[in-house]
Amino acid sequence: MKFKNICLIISILMLIVGCTSLDKMIRQRDYEALYRHALDMYQKKKNKKAIYLFDQMETVFRGTDKIDTILFYRAKAYYNNRDFITSNQYLDDFRKEYGDSPFLEEAEYLFAMSLYESAPMTELDQSYSIMAITAFEQFKARYPQSPKVESCNEMIAELENRIYDKSFVECETYYNIGAFNSAITSFRNALKQYPMTPHRERILFMLIKSNYEYAKASVESKQRERYYGAIDAYLNFISEFPESKYRSEADRMYEIATRLSKGEELVEKVGNEMNLSDRKKERSEKKMLKAIDKVDKGKTTEEAVKEKAVKQMEKVKSKNEQKLVRDSLKQTRKTVAPSAEEQSE
Repeated sequence: MKFKNICLIISILMLIVGCTSLDKMIRQRDYEALYRHALDMYQKKKNKKAIYLFDQMETVFRGTDKIDTILFYRAKAYYNNRDFITSNQYLDDFRKEYGDSPFLEEAEYLFAMSLYESAPMTELDQSYSIMAITAFEQFKARYPQSPKVESCNEMIAELENRIYDKSFVECETYYNIGAFNSAITSFRNALKQYPMTPHRERILFMLIKSNYEYAKASVESKQRERYYGAIDAYLNFISEFPESKYRSEADRMYEIATRLSKGEELVEKVGNEMNLSDRKKERSEKKMLKAIDKVDKGKTTEEAVKEKAVKQMEKVKSKNEQKLVRDSLKQTRKTVAPSAEEQSE
């Protein structure tokens, strides 16, 4: 207990002596002593005190050979104190104003590092990441022999991955909320803007899914055209990733999209509703596919094809009904004939 009290008294006395000494230097305008004291505070990692002293001396030493030292170490004290926004601003001003300072190279590197430390995680805006990459690239170009170049490359790779992740998350969000057309545009832009993204395989696959779901959710008159988008996306995907882990699902969507893009769903529907035999259904399918080809070539419209199909269905239904009547009459005759013979006997 006594030991604790003694330590507390010593600490208070040291603080009083320190403040008295500092006040004396300020009152006597002993700026050389203040300068040395500020550097001493910086070396002892007492960043807030160092910043206060450097601020006091800025105007006094402006225009002297000590000003670049004061401004550089003030910016560095802010950096060490994890106030990266302020350190970035001071370092930016320093590198622009003191291009011949011996501290310039380190200031350039810390300027990039301040931007790196200010960059948020993947979910947030990545503007600082982009600025940091630019700053690191500029440092590498100006100081290619610097031992910090390897560190710059590591930082750039990490920041680029953050940007790639952010871009992919945004694109996939559109798909997850059902905005398939926006998802298609976003995935395409992501590939155009970041062709080296590690998410390239997944993005190409998601382009198939987005086009497929977009066509599926469209009005009937636009579905066939939009299924072609899924087919194109599939062909791009397998050309780059033929052994992809997504291949089986991609193949399934491609097969369905190919069938539906040819209008085979309409053909099958008509055949079933007309209750045709296999042979007649085959002939009917050929006729319908020919009609659909005419739609593709602009020689007719889907409405005309559907109208023709309806008429054909009605015609076949009528024939089927007539056939049922004839079959019923035949069966009746067969039943009646034996009874007549029995009566005659």
